[in-house]
Formats: sequence, C-alpha cells, structure tokens
Amino acid sequence: MARFDIYKNPFRGETRDIPFLLDVQSDFLDVLETRMIIPLRRAARFHHLIEHLNPTLEHAETRLVLDTASMASVPRSELKQAVGNVRAQRLEIENALDFLFTGI
Repeated sequence: MARFDIYKNPFRGETRDIPFLLDVQSDFLDVLETRMIIPLRRAARFHHLIEHLNPTLEHAETRLVLDTASMASVPRSELKQAVGNVRAQRLEIENALDFLFTGI
C-alpha cells in the first residue's frame, strides 16, 4: 500500500456516490492495521464544493471530488488492489488536509 493510491470502494452500499477511496496515510505507518482514506465522490453528485477543501481529479474517465471532511480510518484488509495513484496531485491533496485541520 502506498500513499495516494486509489482503491475501489469495498462498501457496496456507497459505490454509487463514492466509487473510490484515496489512501492518504504515510507509508512509514504501514505496520498499522488501518489506513486513513478520503472518499472520492462523483463530482456530479457532490453539491457543496468548498475551495481548497475539495479538489477534483480524474480517474477511470470519471471526474471525482475529494470529500476531505469525510476522511476516515478503514481496515487495511478492506483495501484490495490499488487501481491508480494520484501522487502527481500531492500538493493539492496535502493542501486540502491542511485546510481541514488548520483552516488555512
């Protein structure tokens, strides 16, 4: 598992709105049984976009929004094979996390 990997959402009841989860946990904490994720919501179904908090990205021909405020811990066993990586958008993602925790 690597930071900024994208996984299919394993929670079937949520996949219509949240098809993917983004791993944002440090690789140095890979020994933990959980990973911190940000839900990746379909942009068309996300209605309260907040600048700096909710950057967008493209994956699997789908426009997605980081629902940063809904960040959660999930058992690492629920995250199977990574289906992508957005390390190239690291700065935007880290800025969204900073904005969530500090407001700046």
